[in-house]
Amino acid sequence: MVEKPFGPEDAARFKIEYEQSRRQNDNGTDRSAQPPRQLKTVAQFFNEYVPMNYIIEPIIDAGGLYTLTGKTGACKTAFLILASIALACERSDLLRNTIEPGRVAFLTCENPRNLRMRMMASFGELGIDPELIGDALLIQDWFGKPDEMLASLKLHEKDGPFKLIVIDTLASFFPGDNSNDNAQVMEFLRGVRPMSELKGSPAVVIAAHPVKNASEDNLVPYGGGAILNEVDGNLTMSLETGSRVMLHWQGKIRGVEFDPLSFELREITSALVRDTKGNPFKLPFLECSDQQKAADNVRAEGSRRIQVLTEIAKNPNQTHRQLCEKLSVVKGTMSKWLKDFEARKWVTKTAREGYRITPKGKAELDSDRRDIDPKGAPM
Repeated sequence: MVEKPFGPEDAARFKIEYEQSRRQNDNGTDRSAQPPRQLKTVAQFFNEYVPMNYIIEPIIDAGGLYTLTGKTGACKTAFLILASIALACERSDLLRNTIEPGRVAFLTCENPRNLRMRMMASFGELGIDPELIGDALLIQDWFGKPDEMLASLKLHEKDGPFKLIVIDTLASFFPGDNSNDNAQVMEFLRGVRPMSELKGSPAVVIAAHPVKNASEDNLVPYGGGAILNEVDGNLTMSLETGSRVMLHWQGKIRGVEFDPLSFELREITSALVRDTKGNPFKLPFLECSDQQKAADNVRAEGSRRIQVLTEIAKNPNQTHRQLCEKLSVVKGTMSKWLKDFEARKWVTKTAREGYRITPKGKAELDSDRRDIDPKGAPM
């Protein structure tokens, strides 16, 4: 489905809906019949402060509603499996961050069979016996509308509050006929929001796909523009160079901004997950990078960036595509590097969409440092 741009008719509809909402309470009664609401003193306002209570510090706040957006193959489900296991099994080491352990509900209907295989392999890789964790991690493998899912969660929360509720994915659970319709999207997300208001204030994370052919700097959920308005944050997953996967955020985050969290992607097999002929499957598994690996990755990326800058200096006027092919760099990564080079005024674009080095870029190559920090100024 081609994404419909936000047009004048959408603005007009939103204005009507907004005016109606101003005149009515949640139960449909006329708000104008009630006495006006009073203002608060600043002291009263301050006294209502509630500290942030992260279930995964400092990324996911208790009671928050988040999207997790990434392209196909960017390890969204792999991260959600890892986070679910970390909370349900009290394994903060899996995320290298402070966590608030507790019960998890993982809601899936897109491909339960695949989720089962990946979870079985992950449990085996981590040496966890699923029988020993009981109902700390519950799975919903059927489609349900928000009110149906909420009723099921309320039934199970009698045995203990949830800390995390995963919805995989927004597209598969969306009950409407047009996921680009703002009114339908708002209705769906407002139906999901009460899940975060259950006992224990669980965080709700919804895996989402970005727009078609999205660049790495445009990882916002595909659908109506209302999505970012309704959620508390949009987390992102992106596959970087090699096997490195980064968790960060784009578009919106309520609370404190955080640095990207780095993971390593590798393939695992399990004796329990085989086909009828006994052949094992290679399944994705994430593990948090240690500081040394992260530092090595930064240095490796800096070296690759120098290769790109050197190639532009030696052979000017090459296009983005030609540089990708010659240096075996994926399009998204090359695009990010070239944008950064342009921002630093190390390269400029030619009339035919090629690139040439500037005197400032040549001076950087000729310097004694011979390294470029991908996160900031030259090292």
